[in-house]
Amino acid sequence: MSAALLLLALLLQARGPGDTPASGRDGAPEPRGAISGRILCAQTGEPVKGASVQAEGSDQDHSWRQAALSSADGSFSFERLPSGAYSLFLEKAGYQPYYSREPISLDRNQRRSGIEIKLNRAVAITGRVTDADGLPVVGSEVAAYLFVWSNGRRRLNRSEDAHTDDRGVYRLFGLPAGRYLIGASASNQELP
Repeated sequence: MSAALLLLALLLQARGPGDTPASGRDGAPEPRGAISGRILCAQTGEPVKGASVQAEGSDQDHSWRQAALSSADGSFSFERLPSGAYSLFLEKAGYQPYYSREPISLDRNQRRSGIEIKLNRAVAITGRVTDADGLPVVGSEVAAYLFVWSNGRRRLNRSEDAHTDDRGVYRLFGLPAGRYLIGASASNQELP
């Protein structure tokens, strides 16, 4: 190794971490912003492992997207984020999807930590549809209706529907928490 290369190697080792920011492909300093937090079950307070977390951000000229999975303690993190406004979207089987209502603002090289997100378990309703003689109604359409307030009035909103199987059993799943009315209509085969 020549003396010039050895001197250059020694100079680079003498610098501490953070003295020179890493450069991106275009030669500009690589962003060092970060967003981190934890995902908990809203009903139990237990950490939610394996939730799919996406951070979507943008500024006037660009948009970015990163994805991660929550760890066993429910934690997640996104590193090397440029400044901008970020929204978080979470999905996990058995839970209602979550989308942040307020964007998370991130200044240049800012680190936002301690974000706590509580996921609600998805609601499932099961039952059985029978005729007047107690026999199963096959292929009956079953719908769940949720009371909602709109323009100061309470009304029913159709949330989910399903069909009964050969035993007359139905399962409605992925519903938000709330009070439901369940309605069933006769299947086409049952109509005269």
